[in-house]
Amino acid sequence: MKKKIFVVAAVLIGSHLLAQEDTTSKTMDEVVITANKFPQKESGTGKVVSVITKEQIEKSGGKDLSQLLNEQTGIIINGATSNQGTYKSLYVLGATSAYTLILLDGVPLNDPTGVGGTFDIRLLSLDNIERIEILKGSQSTLYGSNAVAGVINIISKKPVSTQPMFNGLLTYGSYHSFKGSANVSQKTKFFEYDVNYVYNNTDGISEAKDTTGKAGFDKDGFKQQAIQTILGINITNNFKLSPYYRFT
Repeated sequence: MKKKIFVVAAVLIGSHLLAQEDTTSKTMDEVVITANKFPQKESGTGKVVSVITKEQIEKSGGKDLSQLLNEQTGIIINGATSNQGTYKSLYVLGATSAYTLILLDGVPLNDPTGVGGTFDIRLLSLDNIERIEILKGSQSTLYGSNAVAGVINIISKKPVSTQPMFNGLLTYGSYHSFKGSANVSQKTKFFEYDVNYVYNNTDGISEAKDTTGKAGFDKDGFKQQAIQTILGINITNNFKLSPYYRFT
């Protein structure tokens, strides 16, 4: 099996500057939608909810989704620190992947090649993600039998500025690991869009240990390209069309 991904460094390119109009700011409680399927203050939920914020994701430019999730309390991902192409087994509160439901913008994700409702998280690029809401404990009454251990709701990036905004990221690390991403977005009264492209490539290391030093095992590299396009068309104040395209 052949795959490639990348790691490390970071360069932020471009950004739109807005004139400062108001220096007053207020800090509000984190709002989540995963706990009860509708927006609610995190402090008002009766469930164990944690949120990986946009700021945390931006500070994790050299990591992938499995490494970031592996840092969360109660979550273990086997293979998170191994080659990027290695299959990542997800365990929440000790339960296997089949009992953790993964959502993308509230929509359940299923891998047709897997069994038991599991999903291969290698197919999701961290650069396309706005934030992640993690709901631990049995939520089968809300989300079905696949949510016995918990729910991981991954929320895509959305446009926020009325002016076109562009930003990019370049990283480079060991084993010729390279990662680059570019994003352009805009939000107006009637139309909005967010387009993101990610390229990830690494030579990797051999999964087989060479105890003799002479075997010359091949390196297990990883390569990934991911495209995400989200559009929004405001027909009326209460009606909106939002087609999207994702490819990995």
